[in-house]
Amino acid sequence: MTPEYFQWLGIESPPEQGEYLVSWQNYLKEHSKIGDDKERVADSDQMLRVASWPWTANDEAELADWLKQSEKPLAMVMEATRRPEYYNPLVPRRTEDWSPGLLAALLPSVQRCRELGTALACRAMLRVTEAKFDEAWQDLLACHRLGRLVARGGTLIERLVGIAIDQVANKADVAFLDHAKLTSAQILARLEDLRKLPPMPSLADKIDLGERFALLDTMMLTVRHGTPFLEGLSGSNSRPPKSDQFTARLFTHNINWNPAFRNANRWYDRCAGGLRITDRNAREQEIAAIIRDLKILKQQVTDTGVIEKSFMGSEARGRDDRQHPDRADASRVRQSTSRAHGRAMTKGPSTNDCHSTIKTPRRIRAPTIQAVDALHQSQGAGNSMPPILHS
Repeated sequence: MTPEYFQWLGIESPPEQGEYLVSWQNYLKEHSKIGDDKERVADSDQMLRVASWPWTANDEAELADWLKQSEKPLAMVMEATRRPEYYNPLVPRRTEDWSPGLLAALLPSVQRCRELGTALACRAMLRVTEAKFDEAWQDLLACHRLGRLVARGGTLIERLVGIAIDQVANKADVAFLDHAKLTSAQILARLEDLRKLPPMPSLADKIDLGERFALLDTMMLTVRHGTPFLEGLSGSNSRPPKSDQFTARLFTHNINWNPAFRNANRWYDRCAGGLRITDRNAREQEIAAIIRDLKILKQQVTDTGVIEKSFMGSEARGRDDRQHPDRADASRVRQSTSRAHGRAMTKGPSTNDCHSTIKTPRRIRAPTIQAVDALHQSQGAGNSMPPILHS
């Protein structure tokens, strides 16, 4: 983790050496014998197997030893899960003059939380066989709380990991009830404990805030750096490749980006609104309609666009139009639409607001392709700040 991450947390960077949790994978490597590395690495999945069914120390001696060595870190996790909130800053890589933005921010602590949740479930199942039912139940409740806290992070990934952690606890709950042989009063008490758990954050909230701003941040950086930014984002380089700055300047100086930002915000408004529909049938119909429109949009952005054609020679343009008359017709329509960019935009996002202007990397997700490639519907001059907070 970078020092900036801990600055956002408001704490000092922890020392290099300390009583930290040693991951199960690293424990296996440290205790492996010569010649059996591959077998032991593959056996690291045993945590998931034993997390859903009671087991004994004789059954899994190494796992029992690892849990014993991890008692202090797990005690800290138990305490941390009783906190009401969760804050995990998104800190992308950066230099003095470059940053890939929120989309490239790493989340190493999130996957470590997943291992912690599985460890708690494993220990609970071990304690069930030792008849330590109250302690086992506290481990399972901590696993539930951990999943719900992680899901409160700003990204969709954190919500998915939170659900995965909670599901580990759900499976262990069933095994616990099957083997603990509780009385009816005890079962009702356990049920009340589960009912008091905080709810999972809604998917709509993740789309509406974290995912929306990841896209808007990506678009802002594209405004600043031009198409080389997207090329760098699609590869493994920490910064965009050196290239001719002429095309980049077309993006940064000669394009009115405001319609694109509004269009991107309308797409996210539509997605978040659809996910907030309470009626399940109506919600599924709206999500299906969004997916259908995105597929149409994807097909449109694969066509040769206006800007790409502008760099072709006249002979090449004519040959392309003869080979693909549908593209030529669509291009003329789009150019006409571009000249009429002052039309009112009072309806929801339309696939006609998006057309291909450049070839974009496949790894850029569909809304980002839509947002970037839609920008050329208005080719007026100006460098005004895009209204990223307005829908």
